Formats: sequence, C-alpha cells, structure tokens
Amino acid sequence: MAKPSSITIPTESIGSIPRPVDMIERLAKGDSEDANLAPLYEDAIRDTIER
Repeated sequence: MAKPSSITIPTESIGSIPRPVDMIERLAKGDSEDANLAPLYEDAIRDTIER
C-alpha cells in the first residue's frame, strides 16, 4: 500500500485562507468589505483549493 503524501498549505493561525501579498496590501489601504476585493478573495480561495 502506498503511503499518502502530505500536502502543506500555509494558513494563518485562525485557520483562514492564506492571503497573497497583493491582497494584504489592498486590504491595508481600504475597507475589507469593498466589493472590488471580491475577485481577490475568489482567487485566494481557488489557489488554496488547487493546492
């Protein structure tokens, strides 16, 4: 039987999705509820799932 390989997904200590640097910078400049940030959240979620 093959040994399962481990998958490493870096996350924050609160267990949320990892945030790319560009997303962190945009969040630091404005409102986290800004609808224009939705694509950044979607990209971060997609990247986490793909990893």
